[in-house]
Amino acid sequence: MRISQRAVTRAGPAVVLLLLVVGGVLLTLSEITPAYTDVPAYERAMDAVRQGYFSGAVTNHDAATDAFYAVLDRFETWKWRYADFGLSAISWAVLAAFVLTLLRFTGGRATTRRAGIVLPAVVVALLLMFLGLAAGPVLLYSRDQLPAWSDTIAIPIFSGAIAVTLLAPIVGLFVIPPLFLTRGIPSSLVRSGRGWGATLVVTLIYLVPLAAAAFFLSIAVEAGGWLSSLGVWLLVWLLLNARALWLAPPLSVEARSP
Repeated sequence: MRISQRAVTRAGPAVVLLLLVVGGVLLTLSEITPAYTDVPAYERAMDAVRQGYFSGAVTNHDAATDAFYAVLDRFETWKWRYADFGLSAISWAVLAAFVLTLLRFTGGRATTRRAGIVLPAVVVALLLMFLGLAAGPVLLYSRDQLPAWSDTIAIPIFSGAIAVTLLAPIVGLFVIPPLFLTRGIPSSLVRSGRGWGATLVVTLIYLVPLAAAAFFLSIAVEAGGWLSSLGVWLLVWLLLNARALWLAPPLSVEARSP
């Protein structure tokens, strides 16, 4: 079963338009919303925290950091949340438009067993996730949401690189083997061409990484999260595609299908 061409034609553009409108509204709200509810009071409170730390009056690093974030919690508005949600909505709209265009050229088929497509998609997904992780601390620093005495932003960027490097072989383990170990051609991204037993086993195996990806999507709308979320969406498709390859009908069955 392929995705209905009529459903794509009717619902797809509406989803893209809705995401663009929501993203535009949120970015506009971000532009017109001040960063703090009371700028003079915020500056006085933050100056007191900084002076306490740099003068040596507050010697506990963690206590100074807690005081810094307490001031932010008291005075910060939703300005940057509007910006992050807005960027995510617009980036998802662009992604949805790309998917709709691709489905039109493929007749609604959302699966592939071509290594020339899957392997670059893995690289792009991991790269987007790293760029999102790297952009996060940079944006937080530029927005004055990190204390001046915090560790250099190079540390979380390096940690993000390590995390993505460790994630790469796990993604490869789930995504690459079915390209070479299966022969059937799936007709759907979610339906199975095998018996219920095989379907249950394969689904349970892929349920864990899919649940992990869904969790990352729930926290991706943060500073730089719109980039990471694009990588996670691509990762979700890669996992579903791998599952579909394992559960594709045997070639003999596929050959007899009309």
